[in-house]
Amino acid sequence: MSYLLHLDASGRQNGSTSRAASDAHAKTLAAELGLEIRTRDLSQGLPFVNETMIEGYFTPEDQRTEAHREALQTSDELVEELMKAKALIIGIPVYNFSMPASFKAWADLVARFGVTVIYNEEGRPVGQAPNMPTKVFVAYGGTEIGSKRDFLTPWMTTFLNYIGIQDIEYQPAAED
Repeated sequence: MSYLLHLDASGRQNGSTSRAASDAHAKTLAAELGLEIRTRDLSQGLPFVNETMIEGYFTPEDQRTEAHREALQTSDELVEELMKAKALIIGIPVYNFSMPASFKAWADLVARFGVTVIYNEEGRPVGQAPNMPTKVFVAYGGTEIGSKRDFLTPWMTTFLNYIGIQDIEYQPAAED
């Protein structure tokens, strides 16, 4: 099954401009591309990286303990979901000049050495995620895209490039 992955990071369930804009575009793009939509609401909570996860990341899969496997379950699910997507839509507000913690948690869980990122002979990272059309709808309240106080979009571009996604477009959702 081919799908468009739609990530929502706003803590607001009702009245969120980033949710409204990203949802509308996800429906339009999915119809144009003939894809189903898989939505993940990041605001519902994700685990933060912890010591057991880090041990699991660097332990060969056949040597991982049950505790490693349990700790990596959400990360494995998110990585698989990302790697199978054909397009990516992100709805995200600017919180305190950057991203909500829920989005950072998602990024930390999908950036996996040897899985979504490998390093070449020169020691440079090579992203393994598919380069898919990616549109990011940013809701801001005084921190406009590209302004000196916009720390979200430069970080997001760097991160998405790091894991392999190069085809990125930013769109203001509106002011929250």
